[in-house]
Amino acid sequence: MGLHFILAAVLAAAVGGNMFASALGTFFGNPLSFPFIWLSTYNLGGFLLGREQKSEINISLPDGFWTRVLTEPGLAMGQFWDIVGPVLVPMLVGGLPLGLTFAIIAYFPVRTAVETFQERRRDRLFNKSKGASQDAPIGS
Repeated sequence: MGLHFILAAVLAAAVGGNMFASALGTFFGNPLSFPFIWLSTYNLGGFLLGREQKSEINISLPDGFWTRVLTEPGLAMGQFWDIVGPVLVPMLVGGLPLGLTFAIIAYFPVRTAVETFQERRRDRLFNKSKGASQDAPIGS
């Protein structure tokens, strides 16, 4: 949380994507919208998995958990998964259809915005280079 802009930019750079599009696409995930996103993914995932969702989620680590991480990491990770899994699995399952739906909805406006941005940038660079060539002395 909070690193989604950076992660999107790194991913865009890695695949040769557009940084502006990655920033625009991740804009909607912010601290004000995260609770709604998390709640909707959790509830949809639980519905799709046929689970009854709890209105109260208790994610507390057992006493001595961090000591066990150092002494028995396998056991500690199993305990961690037992605690986090009932929340994480429904969120992952619910996040797939929600993410795909909103990606499809956002694709066309983002593509239009990026194309407009690129066209204006191209025009600005062309006009700048055209003006520079007119200012050059003859015979240079």
